[in-house]
Amino acid sequence: MDGSIIWINEKPYRILSHQGKDDDTNVWMIELLIDTYHIVKIPLHRLIQMVSENQIVSGEDTEAPITPVLKEGDRRILEARYIYIQHYVSKLYPNYSILQQRAVPKPDLQRLAEACHLSEDKLRKYIRRYLQGGGTLISIVDKRFVRTKKPNYNPYAGKVRGRKRNGTSSTVQNDEVLFSFYEAAYKEFQRQVNKNDYTASDKYKPTLKSVYNAMIIKFYSTTDENSNFVLLPEEQRPSERRFYNWVRNHKLNGNTIRNYATSARDRRNNNRLLVGNSHYGVARPMEIVEIDENKVSNCLISANPATPLQAIGNPVVYIAIDVLTHRIVGMSVGFEDNSYEGVLNLFDSMMMTDEENARILGTLYDQNHPVFPGCVLPNEIRVDHGAEYTSHALSENLTGGARCGTLEGIPVIINLAPVATGSMKGVVERFFGELHRRIQNAAHSEHGYVTGTHRSRHNEEAVMTIETFRKVAYEVVKAFNDAPMPDYPVTPSLDSKVPERTPNALWNHYAKAQLCGFDVSDSTMRMTARYGLMKRDKSFKLSKKQISYKNVLFWDIQDDRDLVYDAIQLGDASKTVDVRYDPRSVDLLYRLDKNGIVHTYHLAAKRPAMEGFAHLRWAIVEPWIQEECSKRYKLKKQKEEVNIQTEAIIGSHIKESVASKPAGKNTKKNKKEAIQLERTALAAYDANRKREIFHGDTMPLESKLPATSEISEKQESTTDESIVELSDPTDIEAIIRLYGIQEDNQ
Repeated sequence: MDGSIIWINEKPYRILSHQGKDDDTNVWMIELLIDTYHIVKIPLHRLIQMVSENQIVSGEDTEAPITPVLKEGDRRILEARYIYIQHYVSKLYPNYSILQQRAVPKPDLQRLAEACHLSEDKLRKYIRRYLQGGGTLISIVDKRFVRTKKPNYNPYAGKVRGRKRNGTSSTVQNDEVLFSFYEAAYKEFQRQVNKNDYTASDKYKPTLKSVYNAMIIKFYSTTDENSNFVLLPEEQRPSERRFYNWVRNHKLNGNTIRNYATSARDRRNNNRLLVGNSHYGVARPMEIVEIDENKVSNCLISANPATPLQAIGNPVVYIAIDVLTHRIVGMSVGFEDNSYEGVLNLFDSMMMTDEENARILGTLYDQNHPVFPGCVLPNEIRVDHGAEYTSHALSENLTGGARCGTLEGIPVIINLAPVATGSMKGVVERFFGELHRRIQNAAHSEHGYVTGTHRSRHNEEAVMTIETFRKVAYEVVKAFNDAPMPDYPVTPSLDSKVPERTPNALWNHYAKAQLCGFDVSDSTMRMTARYGLMKRDKSFKLSKKQISYKNVLFWDIQDDRDLVYDAIQLGDASKTVDVRYDPRSVDLLYRLDKNGIVHTYHLAAKRPAMEGFAHLRWAIVEPWIQEECSKRYKLKKQKEEVNIQTEAIIGSHIKESVASKPAGKNTKKNKKEAIQLERTALAAYDANRKREIFHGDTMPLESKLPATSEISEKQESTTDESIVELSDPTDIEAIIRLYGIQEDNQ
């Protein structure tokens, strides 16, 4: 590129290129000192004529070359962009006028903008400055980064960096001690990043905020007389922005830090958020509540003493936040992921008092520091298109479905967020980000915190149980409800009434006027709401004394007179009864009578066999029942096979008996005496056999048994005549010998 500068009609131009032969040669030039593209093409003979007529004055750059003072990260980015732009401009040679045509699409320019991580307008500005500056590197450098380079020059030597906060400057000097703290914090940040091989696309990763908090806790905090943790005053500790600037200037460039702070997916979602839509049309607390769940990236271990080091996966947190005040009004922590059971736990949390929530979460309750409002259900809930919110159970229970009157006076409305518009629950997502950040700042990977990636060693390094995590979540909710919200939209009147804009303060202000929603502090109202949330997709049977579902029996129907009357009328028959069940437990059933009273039926504790079902979830009982049904079918088939085999063996014995002793005319004389003799001989034979078995004695008559030849003759004679004729009916020994002969032959 020719860098000559000429003046035409007192306007400076830089010559870009020339092309052609002899009289057809053209010269392209770009006008300087303007912020737009003005590229002109002049034939060479015309240019020579203008020179001869003194219409053109030649010139050169009089400014001394400036050496930019850039950070290492920014210099690498600048050099890469310079190479890309240089290659693109060389392809345009010699005609650069195409850059003036804004209406013509330029795919190559779009691809170049993506490679340089710039917008297309910003890239066009860089190319214009490149052409106007003669194709030098300094031409595309932002003037804000250009400083006069002097030997051993430090503009911040002996000065305290950082802006004044509340009219007070920071007293922390930029000395070697502070820089050593910075180095240690950044070294920890780099160690965690390198240990788990994080990239910008990872969802959760260490942040500079986490190592900054750890540095402040370690070096800029004290303890009071009660051993409570106390931070030093604000002017006696470095700010987070100051630490961030030090890392940016000495370690990383701005783009790298932003990539580590936020993942690509989170950046896309944040750009698609509908700003200001959360509060639209909401005027009272509990008018609309936003609900969402998140699987927290923190692996837990079993709380069972039998398996103390068994990894059991990640906890799932369900959150309900009031849209108007941003106060968290309900939370459940468990392992129910995309489950209707998790939604039920969240509704139970909103229906319980603050003290009951603290007891469920296993933490101490402070009546002077409330966390949840308690005992109130919203008019409307705003949810996404998750499986637990679009399921048949929730849609039928909350909106009526095929059977109206589901919640019986508590018609909670479901408002599904429109698809393909980004998350409308920005407050909820911010809380989950705060929860991850708090845990991440307090725990490190070697202490059990994991990042959810396949490279993490969460199974080996997990240390927290679900009880500990519930306490942590409770503390995060407490801090979230008391944290100031500087970005909350307010009016002058609200600012005068609520000087501290925290979720709790806003709730107290709006709730004084009128609280929306449904008050369920009354036990009857609470039981009615719980009945409306229960499921009803199982068929329960009512018999004379109980309600049953296959092998599961329920008792205590005597308190419900209408049901007792129906049971008496049934007699020995049974019929289907309209009851509902809690999918989280087999212990109770619910029924609403004609008067609007909810009755509960307990598991049949009087039956010892029902003890095995106590406190089990239906998700465990139902597969077991199905397995038992299939097992029962197999047992019936086995019983049929055994019966068939038994009948076959019996038939073979009878067949042998018929073959050995065919039926004929039996003798009726002396029947009474014969049976007495037969019983006596049989008893004597059994006694001798048992004496031999139990005491080892030989049969006393065994020596008197006849020879084998005599036995055969005796057996043949009895077989032929079919009747055993005894010479002496009192000859017991002969009968015993006969049984012995038959036993041996068998």
